Amino acid sequence: MGRYSSSGIHVIEHGGVLVLHNEGLLAHGDGRYFPGELESALERLCELPAEQICRLLRREIAEFAPIVNDIELVVLKPRAIDGAIVPASEAP
Repeated sequence: MGRYSSSGIHVIEHGGVLVLHNEGLLAHGDGRYFPGELESALERLCELPAEQICRLLRREIAEFAPIVNDIELVVLKPRAIDGAIVPASEAP
């Protein structure tokens, strides 16, 4: 198992998107996809629900270059209810 470290705590603003990924995304397209193409895609897709962002990112990644390593993605977006950020699983 690999070692992981944290560089600090970062607050995600309302409307922000958090993408967790493995090293396969870093190497995709001989390292040309990350971070520039990913950032461009997220700017276009950030208003969509997390599930849709993930689905469209997978499509764009495959269209950018052949996938030679496994690529794992998790897309998270906070939701505000009555001014408080709550997990989507607890949203009405």
